[in-house]
Amino acid sequence: MKYLKILLGMMMCVFLFSCKNEENNFEGSWKLISYEKDGIAQVIADSTLNISFEKKNLVNISGNAGVNDFMATIGLNDGAIESFSEIVTTRMAGDPEVMQFESELLQTLSGADVIEVDIEENAKYLVITNTKEKSILKYQFQTSQKWTVEALFSDDELENISTIENKPYLILYDNGDVAGSTGINLINMTFKIDESKNEIKFSEGPMTLIAGDGASSKIETSFLNNLIKTEYYEESGNNLVFLSKDGTVLIQFVKE
Repeated sequence: MKYLKILLGMMMCVFLFSCKNEENNFEGSWKLISYEKDGIAQVIADSTLNISFEKKNLVNISGNAGVNDFMATIGLNDGAIESFSEIVTTRMAGDPEVMQFESELLQTLSGADVIEVDIEENAKYLVITNTKEKSILKYQFQTSQKWTVEALFSDDELENISTIENKPYLILYDNGDVAGSTGINLINMTFKIDESKNEIKFSEGPMTLIAGDGASSKIETSFLNNLIKTEYYEESGNNLVFLSKDGTVLIQFVKE
C-alpha cells in the first residue's frame, strides 16, 4: 500500500494546516504519549485509541490498553462526554505492571468527562480528562484511511451491496490497528502487511454482539469470513480489493 501511505502523508500535511479551523475533530488513530494523575506523571505502556463517528454526537472508540484490545461507544456534546458505554475488552494476561497500567487507564477512560483536540507546533493531540479523579490522558495523532465495502463474495459469487444503508467498513491505521463495522456490530482487529508481495493478513479481535435481521446477518458473516480468508490486496486510486490465496476476489472497497 505504498500509494496509500504516500496519500496518508499528504493528507496529514493538509490536515495539520486545516484542522486549526476545525473544532473537536476527534476522528482518527491516536497513540498515548502521557498520563497524569493528580498532577503526577505516570509510567505508561504502549497504548492506542481509534475514534470514528457512528453519527452526530455518537463516537465509537477502540484500541489497545497495553495488553488487551478494547472498544466502547461515547456520547458527546461540544466536547463534553455525556455517556460512556461499558468497555468491552479481550481477556489476555500480561506483565503485572502493564496489567496494572491497563486497569488504571480503562478506569480513567470510563469515567472521563471532557475530550478536546489541541494543536501544538504542527502536531495534533487529543486530550481526555477525568475531572473526578484528576487524571489527564494525552494522545498524538496517527494517520489512517477509511474503506467502505461495495461488494462481497457470497454463495460462490461477488454480490454488489453498494445500495444498502449500513455497509460494512474498515479503518486501517498505520500502526496495524483496524477499527470498523460489519454493518451491525463494531469490530476491532489488527493486520500485517508485506508491500513487496501485496500480502495482507488480518487477526481476529473483540466485537460487539448486537443481533441483526436475516439479510444484515448474512452480510456480516460473509464480511468477517472473507476478511480472515484474505491473503492479498490490490489497490488502485479510490479502490481496494481483497483476494484469497487462489486469487478469488473476496471484498471490494471504495475509499471515503
